[in-house]
Amino acid sequence: MKTHPKTTLTPAAAAFIGVFLAFPGIVSTARGAAVAYTHALLAKMGDVVGGKTLTGFQNAPHINDAGTVVYEADFSGGTGVFSQTGLLVSTGQTIDGNTLLGLQSSALLNNAGTTAFLGAFNGGTGIFTQNQVLAATGRIVAGKTFLALPSLPSLNSAGTAAYFATYNGGSGIFTQTTQVAVTGQTIGGKSLTGLGAPSLNDAGLIAFRGVFNGGSGIFTQNGLLIATGQTLSGRTLTGFGVLPSLNDNGDTAFLADYSGGTGIFTQAGLLVATGQVIGGMTLTDLGDPFLGNDGTVAFLAFFNGGQGIFTQDSLVVATGSIVDGKTIATLGPPSLNSSGSVAVTATFTDGTRGVVLASVAVPEPGTGALLVAAAALASAGRRRRGR
Repeated sequence: MKTHPKTTLTPAAAAFIGVFLAFPGIVSTARGAAVAYTHALLAKMGDVVGGKTLTGFQNAPHINDAGTVVYEADFSGGTGVFSQTGLLVSTGQTIDGNTLLGLQSSALLNNAGTTAFLGAFNGGTGIFTQNQVLAATGRIVAGKTFLALPSLPSLNSAGTAAYFATYNGGSGIFTQTTQVAVTGQTIGGKSLTGLGAPSLNDAGLIAFRGVFNGGSGIFTQNGLLIATGQTLSGRTLTGFGVLPSLNDNGDTAFLADYSGGTGIFTQAGLLVATGQVIGGMTLTDLGDPFLGNDGTVAFLAFFNGGQGIFTQDSLVVATGSIVDGKTIATLGPPSLNSSGSVAVTATFTDGTRGVVLASVAVPEPGTGALLVAAAALASAGRRRRGR
């Protein structure tokens, strides 16, 4: 039998390894491990950005993979889309021959740096970028003249926008040049009677909620992913959230109800459910998810006495958290990028609002080596006990 040299630990190291053994999941950021976040107030009421003093925040912000955040904010005399670098676009500006009168949705930002949003102009609404109108009421796509564009569009890195529009006799999902799905169309054996806002990925796949006679489901332009009455992870689904989230791997996350609860699912199964404890909080209600390419899902959830932004592994930020001296009272829906950073609009206890950026905490120098050493020592201990 092999012998092993005796290992002597300092009291501090022994205490650290004791914590490691008690909470083994905290070592790795792989699925199932807790992640710590740092918080910063990116913009708040009273800040001067691009020469405008911000007076309010209305909709959810959006963060791209470069870490740039765009957000809609009011200022004296108008509304604009801002980022960390300044003002991107504002009411009163003329874009593609249309004077922007108001912003009617959150602003999106793709990885090419293009922002898109739903805006009003004289006589209609349209989907705008900084320098062009991608779609508008009165335009014709696939023989259908748009009457209204009432909901948030989706924008991929190639600049393609997917959006919901109504026309005389129906409604559908479109891109700048193509019809994706319309009421009366049959997809996956289901004749669609209603459609929701779409989610578009960089491969051009589009996911959306569809309603049909006797139920609803999550669809792509290629088929039906899941429908009410089907069972996933042992739960029979009875209804779906408003907006699914599609990543570049083709995975779709969606909110769904089942008997006795609500969960966030992908095609593969359940990710998070009401009643689950994350970050010490028991989740009582869930919002629509935002799915990252690595499988991380960020979402707004409620717990007894408050609300927070969570991933399936961690609490990101919650009511009662203090960020740059301000205490969070309420939170909006989150946006997530490939680095795990989360942007969210918050209302504070002093009545003001702002944009909070939560970033994955970087371990102190030497922490990684200590964790590896602890893991090796713990593994060695288990091997010795097994002999």
